[in-house]
Amino acid sequence: MRIAVTRRALPILALTAALALAAPAWSAQPVFAQEAPLADGELDEMRGGFLVAEGIAVGLGAVVRTHVDGRLALETRLTWTPEGPQIERTVGEGVVPASAAGAHQAALAQGLDLSGLAGQEGVFVTQDGGTAFVHALNGTFQNIVLNTADGLTVRQETEVALTLPGFDAVQAGFLRDLAAFRLGEEMRAAGVSGTR
Repeated sequence: MRIAVTRRALPILALTAALALAAPAWSAQPVFAQEAPLADGELDEMRGGFLVAEGIAVGLGAVVRTHVDGRLALETRLTWTPEGPQIERTVGEGVVPASAAGAHQAALAQGLDLSGLAGQEGVFVTQDGGTAFVHALNGTFQNIVLNTADGLTVRQETEVALTLPGFDAVQAGFLRDLAAFRLGEEMRAAGVSGTR
């Protein structure tokens, strides 16, 4: 059997072969099996986000909004910083923290039992108790709506922002290189030589 390889495929084939030959042998033991787990205190001190090549810090944030009948009920902004997650909330009109006086009783009267969420940060309820919102950070980011009211339109939005320092310069260089490549391809297709 004979396989034809085009000139374009040769560099890709060579790179694939080099990576395959340079790859380490797989171990039957998990990679981190010998590492001790970190204590909770150590994990608490670690920053959010992550580092990529050459120690470039990448920022990460999220904005979660819950609307009821077209009006903002709750907005939570979460930003990971070197000091840890920072949370800012905007609470809409007619929405109160579930810990507010009478909020739990109002919810129970509407058939909504929030006792399982007692003491949890980020739990809010409408003043009539028919709808509850959970925007909480408990190891994961929770975005939950609990509702017993009829005829409501509930919409949830989530925006995630990834900050890459200096990316605008990288992107500008990439676009410049792409334009030069395209110009070269167009000249080649037109039969114009770049050398004399």
